[in-house]
Amino acid sequence: MNLNEIVGLSLPMNNTLTHQLRTCAIEIGDLLLRKAIARDGRVYWPVEPRRDANGHAWRNSDSLYNGNTGIDVFLLNLYLYTQDEKYLDAVEKNLRWQHRNCAEVSTNNYSFYHGRMGLAYLCLLLYRHTSRASHLRKAEQIALACTKSGYLHSAGLRSSVSDGLAGTLQVFIALYGITGEKWVLDYIERAVEKLLEQLNLSPEGAFWEPVRENIRSFHGYAYGLSGIAVVLLQLGRFAGNASFTELARFALLQEDQLLKNLPGRAPEDRELSLIPGLAGIALGRLYADALTGKEEHRHLYAPAALAAHNGLQARAAWPAGNSLGEGRAGIGFFFLQLFRATKEEAYLEYAAAAAGQVANDLVHQQGQEAPLDFMHGLSGIGFFVLQVLQPSLDLGILGPDPVERGRPAPRIQPDSVLKKSPALLKEQIYRKDFACSMARLKDRSGEAYAQLFGTAYAGLGGKLLAQAESSLPGEEGEPDGAERLSQCRKEAAKFRLKKPIYQMDAVLAGEKQHEHFVLRVFAEASFSVSSLHDKVWTLRNHLHVIRKEENRADLNARYDVPGFIHFWTTYGRNTSILVLEGKGRVEEYKLYRFNLIPEQFVGGQRIDYAIGNLLRFFMSQPEEVRALLRTFTNSKDDDQLRAILQESITDTIYECIMDGFLTCEETALLPVPGRVTENAGA
Repeated sequence: MNLNEIVGLSLPMNNTLTHQLRTCAIEIGDLLLRKAIARDGRVYWPVEPRRDANGHAWRNSDSLYNGNTGIDVFLLNLYLYTQDEKYLDAVEKNLRWQHRNCAEVSTNNYSFYHGRMGLAYLCLLLYRHTSRASHLRKAEQIALACTKSGYLHSAGLRSSVSDGLAGTLQVFIALYGITGEKWVLDYIERAVEKLLEQLNLSPEGAFWEPVRENIRSFHGYAYGLSGIAVVLLQLGRFAGNASFTELARFALLQEDQLLKNLPGRAPEDRELSLIPGLAGIALGRLYADALTGKEEHRHLYAPAALAAHNGLQARAAWPAGNSLGEGRAGIGFFFLQLFRATKEEAYLEYAAAAAGQVANDLVHQQGQEAPLDFMHGLSGIGFFVLQVLQPSLDLGILGPDPVERGRPAPRIQPDSVLKKSPALLKEQIYRKDFACSMARLKDRSGEAYAQLFGTAYAGLGGKLLAQAESSLPGEEGEPDGAERLSQCRKEAAKFRLKKPIYQMDAVLAGEKQHEHFVLRVFAEASFSVSSLHDKVWTLRNHLHVIRKEENRADLNARYDVPGFIHFWTTYGRNTSILVLEGKGRVEEYKLYRFNLIPEQFVGGQRIDYAIGNLLRFFMSQPEEVRALLRTFTNSKDDDQLRAILQESITDTIYECIMDGFLTCEETALLPVPGRVTENAGA
């Protein structure tokens, strides 16, 4: 499609849109060359300090966001478009100034947009487009300095693409794709560990402080959860691990919930913009769909594009200005990325229309002083205009690295965090989040306990719930102790009944080896694996109320499970066994919860009978199933497996009696498929 074919724009007389945009970009480039300060064979641009929402001035002369690196990105793009060496020469001279500045001025900020990793990425771009090895060496030097700094342990370390770990990871992934160096991969693993350490869970999904609050101000790809989700998707593809794809889904679910709390009114100008606005949120969803090859979020970014386009067309003046970060250029860049992803020409028309408006405004503003930086000034506007003129040239500055898709898979050790299975990765996250929740119980409020129980139950299907319940406040010594205890117990009950979004699907049905195990051990069940998983887990949520008559009718209305099920899961040596027995209706079933009780409270022969039959049932399985059991229990051989199973089964049956879910008489009635014998003996 030729941009000259686009009509309906207010253009200068006898001028085409392509010529106008080209002239605009070149004039900005030439202005930057005139503004450059030359010294000892180097050049630099003085950066005006900007002020944040609190009025504090800040300056970062080498950053991509508002420093010299962003200006260099535009001039490199202008060189690639015009092939005029004077622009590349200015970039080279500024790099000499920046590298000297890096050597003289220490920093602990290695984020992408605000720190020195933006400069490293610029060096990678120069290496790709000029093949000069010196640029690759400079990128490696900056990255190596990052690995030796205390960046990962710095106070206030953030997680976003713009000013945190997610953006740092993007640059390191790009660097590894070129060099394949082990030290780069090692740092990626360390940074991923830190990113997971910063992750927090909620009933809605996953979030990273302080990003959770930023989203309420319309932050999206650059500062919000969708940007972190995009980097997690990149990690999943980089490592060939679906675990990170699942974490990305959690982040997007959290963002969905937070977006629901935003005002329902039509967005104002700034709320549509790229960095703090709806275009940025939609851009993150667009990148997520591009990385997964799906269109799960088109319902969000397609209406956002239409709303932004209508907003631009309806206003002759745009109060937020023309900048890339908050103005017309940023919204136009969003349209351009939509075209690149979907190949729908309407979006290129939107982008070209926005570029025409920006160029017209600059003509009318000639003679006025304007900032030079990337996100708020002329270099960012020039970058957008050039990108519209070159829709096939994506430099990866405001999105995932476009070269990533063709890279060979890295060689990653099996024990690396990048190779953790969904089950192990989730266990790591839930345990961390559970520990954080325990630490937040100082106020002993109902809300604090609600969060604790939510984490405990969601994490590992209730594995941590008993530990959470043991922290309930006591009644003695507190004026409102009884009321508080009652409130906390209600919160615990809610989460036992609730089916959270993070149940351990991967452990029970998602992975083939576990699916095979379930099929073999539960061959007696007359329904599918997915149905078995759903019914048993949902019934398990009702354990604390199963003895109450008023709940039986509710269970009976939902489930009609024929036959009987033996459900056994293990995480290390912690075992849970559910036994349902009956002849067709839920109210005829007995639901047992097996935990721990001292042996002196139990009649010996009948307990041994149940233990022996259950143990023989598992040990009589085919070798392929026993191999899975050995894996689950970390057993070296069948003898060790037998010992661990006997210990686990014994402990769980004993605790069942202590909890009142099973009497000594009922223990003898436990049905074991194909293995009910006269004598017990383990």
